[in-house]
Amino acid sequence: MRRRRRDERGAVALLVGILMPLVLVGVSAFAIDISRWELERQRMQTAADAAAAAAVPYLPYDLASATTRARQVAARNGYDHNDPDVEVLVERGVKPGQLRVEIVSRIHNSFGAMMGVTSATLKAVAVADYQAPAPMGSPCNTFGNEPTAGSGASSARPIGSAHGSPPFQNCSAQPQLWASVQGPETGKVQGDRYQTRGCEASGVAGCSGPANDEYDEFGYVFVVKVEQAAVGSVIDLQLFDPMFLNTGQTCALLPSSSEFDNNSNATNPHVHNSDARSRYTRNGSGSDDFCTGDSFPGQVASIPNRVVTSFVLRQQVDSQDPEEAPVQAGVDGTGCIRQYGGLSTSRDQYGNFARIPAAVFKASSGSYIPDLAQSFHNWTSFCRFQPDRAGDYYLQVRTNVGLGGSGSTYTRSGNQAALAPTGNTYQGAGANAFSIRAVTPGGLERSVAVSGYEHMPIYVNAPSATSTFNLLRVLPGAAGRRISFEFFDAADISGTGGGTVRVSMPDDATFTGAAFPNGCTSDGGAAGSGHSSAICQVPVSKSANNGQVQRMSIPIPADYSCNALSLDGCWYRVTISFPGATVTDQTTWNARILGDPVRLIE
Repeated sequence: MRRRRRDERGAVALLVGILMPLVLVGVSAFAIDISRWELERQRMQTAADAAAAAAVPYLPYDLASATTRARQVAARNGYDHNDPDVEVLVERGVKPGQLRVEIVSRIHNSFGAMMGVTSATLKAVAVADYQAPAPMGSPCNTFGNEPTAGSGASSARPIGSAHGSPPFQNCSAQPQLWASVQGPETGKVQGDRYQTRGCEASGVAGCSGPANDEYDEFGYVFVVKVEQAAVGSVIDLQLFDPMFLNTGQTCALLPSSSEFDNNSNATNPHVHNSDARSRYTRNGSGSDDFCTGDSFPGQVASIPNRVVTSFVLRQQVDSQDPEEAPVQAGVDGTGCIRQYGGLSTSRDQYGNFARIPAAVFKASSGSYIPDLAQSFHNWTSFCRFQPDRAGDYYLQVRTNVGLGGSGSTYTRSGNQAALAPTGNTYQGAGANAFSIRAVTPGGLERSVAVSGYEHMPIYVNAPSATSTFNLLRVLPGAAGRRISFEFFDAADISGTGGGTVRVSMPDDATFTGAAFPNGCTSDGGAAGSGHSSAICQVPVSKSANNGQVQRMSIPIPADYSCNALSLDGCWYRVTISFPGATVTDQTTWNARILGDPVRLIE
């Protein structure tokens, strides 16, 4: 038996001696598969990172398009969701502006099958964060004051206006501001930072000699944000007083109320002016509600060319670049392109601009100008369109393209030159103020918003000394960053005094860290005298801010959050105060969130 055991031990030793090289070969071969797993996992991570970064700009509003885009990019990098061995999972992250992309791939082992491991399942995850260009000025479906039509009663605002009942939390029918653009021939020192070609005065910020270095051929852009609930509905994009008429900054050049009988256009179905004595006059009881204050500011040696204001509505595009967006078609099939000329008034014997005759507004008069009467101090439909997907549509506004296309003397449609990335040689002067609103079917008021984009040109001529309005929408994904806020040529007021500009947090903001503002800083303009970091308030004055840029840097708390699901949530606000002064102030506001808009955070 002892001999048999010795023989068995010898057999085992012989078997181990035979099998050991085979096992070692198998393990070595399996190690090759393991190395391949690691290389594959690295490739998957690269693909997941690329897919998340490319798709996250669709958030927070369009997860479906984000999913499609992420899977397209993953497929280009070798991981096709349609492959039975690949799955590309796309979902929101923990915040509205975050996208999580997970790639799961099963790979077949070349050598592991020898040891019973036929395949391996690998996974790579990437999370990207996106801070879109933040909307400025309005969470509402109106931008600027919303004067009434007809009799002036609140009921005259149409169904689908923001100021129904209940209104948005941060919306007001009278925010005490208008959108306003100036003609290329007007001097930059008058307050329009980007549509004036010359500077008019020395020492103006952003000027090399007489030329405005910041002149933007493309003009200004306003965003018409459409949420999913409004897709497929007809939106009537309207403009209040889009045509230039030199009324003077406080409408002193308008006719007197005694020249109207409150029924001047009763035969004209397009004009709601049974209240003509207040709407068209310089001293009517409601003139402050209607007065946009179109004028020729600054040095006007002779009667200049009238300013021409071009409006173009552009489609939503994946790149979110307005300059790449094609024109949006209206429900009538034509492109949403319209231009409004202006009426130049004569001068009197003293060189002053003459008052506007009441006859141009009266349908019964031989001097009646229908184009003017139908849009002046009234709402007019610019474009009725039906959005086919959610997202940002772009309203381009510029003054550097001459009248073209088809139409009448003062209103034209279809001028393709207004679509060009650059303007033409047209040189008009004047400041044209207006408002914008997107009228929706009833119940969809909260599904559309109109706001500024990157730059916000506004005019304030309110008789009150204080104006509070929305500055910038800051979503929770921007927590821990800073807001860079600039305003150009503030404090055009009566007298030589000044005022203050104060920034405050959203009413719905929550955070547990250091109290706001905790590091609000400023420079330029009048910032050197009296800045209060404790309440994020800076002084402004007529002398220090004339033609100058004043900047503020505003911290966003590290654990900042707000109601990102509502268009009227998450808005930082600004209050401008000019105690005891009459304000006629054209300014250009810029605000953005510092940092890379797309970040891989996991």
